Amino acid sequence: MTSLRFLDTNILLYSISRDPTESTKHDRAVALIDAGDNALSVQVLQEFYVQATPPARSAAARYRRGAYSHVVALQGAGNFRADHDRRIGD
Repeated sequence: MTSLRFLDTNILLYSISRDPTESTKHDRAVALIDAGDNALSVQVLQEFYVQATPPARSAAARYRRGAYSHVVALQGAGNFRADHDRRIGD
């Protein structure tokens, strides 16, 4: 069985960062995501969405669409596995 790499919220946030001071972290996050065999939790996706969508900006809708598109792209890229029926301890 291939072991999965659990990705935390920060990995997703760095993967969309445009801050030049975080370019090394951005590149590493993208490389981790592209490597495949990753796992995410619903909590991580929720935290990513909340952090990636600023609530009080005029462009908030654009940020929300971008964050949503990023999550959908991650899901469709085949780099993640999900086992919805598996419970902790099974």
